Amino acid sequence: MRRIMTMAFLSMLGSAELAGQGSVLLVGGGSENNNDWSDTPYRWLVTHAPNRKIAVLHYSDTSTFFTGYFPGLSPCIVNNRAITSVSQANDSATYRFILEHDGVFLRGGDQAQYVSRWKGTLTQQAIREVFQRGGVVGGSSAGEMVLSDVVFSGGTTNAWSLLRMPTSSVTLVDDFLRLVPQALAESHTNERGRLGRLPVFMARYHQATGTKVVGLGVDINSALAIDASGRAEAMGGSAVAVLRWRPTTTYLVEPGAPFSLTDMAFDQLLPGSSIDLATGTITPTSTAVAFSPNSVRFPPGPVLLDGSGNTADWAAAAGSLRALQALLGSADTVGVLTSPAAPASAAFVQSQLMSWGIASTMIGIDAARRDDPATAAAIGRCGALVVVGCRLDSAAGLLGSSTLSGAAFAARVQSACPVAFLGDDAMLAGERVLGGLTTGPYNAYYGALSSFPGLGVLAGTVVMPRLFQNPDLTTAYDYTENRTMGMMWAMATSMSPVGVVIDAGAWVRFSGGGAQVGGISSFSTPVVLVDARAVTTTDVPVFRRPGRPNPVQNAALIGATLHVVRSGGALTITSVEETPPAVARSLALIAAAPNPFNPVTTIRYRVEESGGLVRLSVHDLLGREVAVLVDGPVQPGEHAVSWHAVGQASGTYLARFVLRGPGGTTQNSVRMLLIR
Repeated sequence: MRRIMTMAFLSMLGSAELAGQGSVLLVGGGSENNNDWSDTPYRWLVTHAPNRKIAVLHYSDTSTFFTGYFPGLSPCIVNNRAITSVSQANDSATYRFILEHDGVFLRGGDQAQYVSRWKGTLTQQAIREVFQRGGVVGGSSAGEMVLSDVVFSGGTTNAWSLLRMPTSSVTLVDDFLRLVPQALAESHTNERGRLGRLPVFMARYHQATGTKVVGLGVDINSALAIDASGRAEAMGGSAVAVLRWRPTTTYLVEPGAPFSLTDMAFDQLLPGSSIDLATGTITPTSTAVAFSPNSVRFPPGPVLLDGSGNTADWAAAAGSLRALQALLGSADTVGVLTSPAAPASAAFVQSQLMSWGIASTMIGIDAARRDDPATAAAIGRCGALVVVGCRLDSAAGLLGSSTLSGAAFAARVQSACPVAFLGDDAMLAGERVLGGLTTGPYNAYYGALSSFPGLGVLAGTVVMPRLFQNPDLTTAYDYTENRTMGMMWAMATSMSPVGVVIDAGAWVRFSGGGAQVGGISSFSTPVVLVDARAVTTTDVPVFRRPGRPNPVQNAALIGATLHVVRSGGALTITSVEETPPAVARSLALIAAAPNPFNPVTTIRYRVEESGGLVRLSVHDLLGREVAVLVDGPVQPGEHAVSWHAVGQASGTYLARFVLRGPGGTTQNSVRMLLIR
C-alpha cells in the first residue's frame, strides 16, 4: 500500500486574518428535526448571525430543508445555493451572494468535495469575509470538518485500519477555511468509531509539520458552538471529545506497525459544559458531580482478556489460549467455566486445549450449581480457569463471593491462578457488564442499554471487547457507538477509573500493576485505554430522544487520559485506593450507611452557611431520578435523611447533592449498593 501524506502550506491568508472575529458551529452529523437535539445548536447559529440572514451552501445538494427549519427556531431569512464547480466557486456573482449574508451553513456530504471545488476560490474568500466581519459559520458532518485549521480531506477512512496501519494514505489540508485555529475537527465520533482515528490524524500532522493541534471530536446529534472569544459550548444530545497534547505525550507512527500513543489528555463534554479553547479551562455541566474513583486493584496472577468473539482468534498461534498455555504447569488442569445452556464456545475451548495435550474440565455455572460443594471443589482443583459462554446478566450472582462456587473462584484468582475471559465474557472481569450492545445500533442513543454487575476481578475497571466486530463476526462499526458510549457511561455510573477497549484479534494480560497487550498478528488493532484516575468531575446526559423513556447513555469525563497500546506494548497502571468524596466549601457529603444496604440507608451531609437550597436526589444507572429526598432550604449544620428503596431493583444507585447558596453552587455524590 502506498503511504501518502499530502500537506498544503501555500496560503492566500495572512497571519493577521487567521484571528477571525466571528462564531463557529461544529455539528457532528445526524438528521435534524423539530423538538429534537438539533433545536438548541441551530437556534444558536441563527441568533449569532447579526442580521439573521443565512446562506446554506453545498457542493451539489439543492435541498431546501433549512429554509423552513431555521426560521421556525428564530426569525431569519434563509437562501440556498449549490456551488458545484471551481468556475462557479470563482464566479463574482457567487461571491456577492455569500457576502449578502452574515451567516453561512455548510451541509454534510464529502469534505474532499468542498476542498477540491472551493479551495483558493472567491467562495473560500467570501466565507472567510463573513466570518471576519462578525458573522457565524457552521457546518454539519463533512461541512463541520472543513471549518477547522486542519482538515482530513481524503484517504483511509476506517478507524480500525488507521489504528492498525497509521502510515496509510491520508490527506490533511491546512490552507482552506481555517476558522477554528490550531484545531482538527472530527464528526460522527462515537457513531463511527472515529475516536480511534482522531489521535492518528493529530500524530500524523505533528509528525509532518511539528505543529500540535487540538482534536475536537463532535459526535452525531451533537454540536460545539464557539463564540468570538473562543469559548466553546457543547450542545445537542450526546458528547464532544476534546484531545489535547501534554508535554509527556508520546506516539509512534511507523511503517509496518500499529499506532501507539501514551498520555494524551482526554476530556468528554456533555451538553451544557464548555471549554475555553485558548486556555483549556473547562466549565462542567451544572449537574456534574465529583468523580470519586473506586479502588483499582489487579490480582497477583495473570488475567487474560480476549477481545474477539471468533473462536479461531482465541486459538491462533499468537492468540490468548496459546498465551494461557505458556502459563501452565505440566500437571495443570484448565477449568472451563460456562453456562450449561450455551456450551458451544466452551466446548470449542475444551476441544482445542485437549488437542494440545492440556487436561481440561467443563464446569457448568448456574443456579443449581452455585452452592454445590462438588462444583466448588472442581474449581479449587484447577491450575487455570477460562470463563466463556456465561450468562452475562447473572454471572455475578452465580460466581460472586457469597456463593460456594464464587468463593472457590475468588480463592483461585487470589492464589495467582491464571484466568482467561474470552469474547463478550471479558466484560465479566470488570465492575460492570453491559447488555443490549448488539440488539440495536443506536441503543446507547436511545437509552436502551442495560447494566449488570461484573465479577470485579479487575477492581475499578470496565472492559469493552469486540470494538469493531459485528455479531456475525465481520469487522465493521455497526455497534461501535454502543460499546464506546456504554463503556464511558458504565465508568461514570460505577465510578470505575479504568476503561479498556479491545478489538477482535487482540488480547490484554493484566498482572499486578501492569497491562501487556498481545495480538494474533503484527497488525492487530491496538488496545485503547481510558485512564480516569485523575478525573475531577463526571455527569450523565439528561437528554432523551423524542419518544424514548430513558436518557442518552454517555458520560462526561473531565481530566482523563487516553492511551493506545499495540501488540507487544505494555502499560503500568498503579493502583488507587477508594477515596471519600472531596469536601466542598459549602456542602460535604459524609457517608451513606449502611452501604451496601437492604432496603434502607441513611445519608449524612453538612451545610456550612445559611441561605442555601439543597437538592438531594437518587438516580439509577440509567440516569433516571428515582427519588427526591431533599429539595429546599436547609439550615447550616449536619443533616441525615433516610432512603427507603422500596420497590427498587438490586444494583448501584447514585445519590446526588447540589447546594445553591450565596457563595455559588457546590455539588457532590456518593454511590450506594442495594442488595436484596
